[in-house]
Amino acid sequence: MKRQSLQTLILTALLAALTAALTLLAKIPFPMTSGGCVHLGDGMVYIAAALLPLPWGPAAAVIGCGLADLTALSWLPGTVVIKACMALLFTAKRPRLLCRRNILALPLAALVNVGGYFLYESLFLHEAAMLSVVGNAVQSAIAAGMFLLLAAAMDQLKIRKRFL
Repeated sequence: MKRQSLQTLILTALLAALTAALTLLAKIPFPMTSGGCVHLGDGMVYIAAALLPLPWGPAAAVIGCGLADLTALSWLPGTVVIKACMALLFTAKRPRLLCRRNILALPLAALVNVGGYFLYESLFLHEAAMLSVVGNAVQSAIAAGMFLLLAAAMDQLKIRKRFL
């Protein structure tokens, strides 16, 4: 295996693990959701998608959030599709993580997150899906802020040049 491929694989695994950890462990109780909390994992979904080339960025997002959903299997199919779609909105083809395309991807990813889970809950889980709209919107806003801060710091540290 080439050194570049091995580095990408290792970084993918690391970002998937961080996504899972922030999804499982960094939960914020939020009463206006059907699940009762929001998490920080989506910020890592955005970082992975902006840092890793296709298909590695979406893979890290799906694996990380999918691992977190192993504790609630009914959410897993929706999570896999929604997080992959969110990750595909970002690009890793720019020299900086904080580029125009990735900034414009933030509100689109929020729409995919909110709308995707609303549809999934309505069609497959038969829950009060409107309750989760506010929680998913808050989660998307937190993820966007987290992405902006981490991406700016990573650009200053020239992470892309050092690791990819």
